Amino acid sequence: MKAGFHIHSVGRWKDSPERSLFERYQTRLKTSLYLHEYNIKPDQTASDIFFPPLSDKDYIIALDETGKNMGSKELATALDKTKISGHSSLHF
Repeated sequence: MKAGFHIHSVGRWKDSPERSLFERYQTRLKTSLYLHEYNIKPDQTASDIFFPPLSDKDYIIALDETGKNMGSKELATALDKTKISGHSSLHF
């Protein structure tokens, strides 16, 4: 998978505030930003289709409303640590 930031999403973003924000950041970031949109069929779960095979250079950060809340500085520190560890692609 290409190096950079990868956002994986269930469903299509279409014309939405999220799509506009994504496109704005896509032009502002120095690193590449990719959007992967998935449709889940009734007989599938998100884990069946969400992430393609990843390499040792890829790092996954799962975002869930029931997960740990992180402030901006804490998230930035975590992202910096992934670079130091040799990861070239981050997947959200």
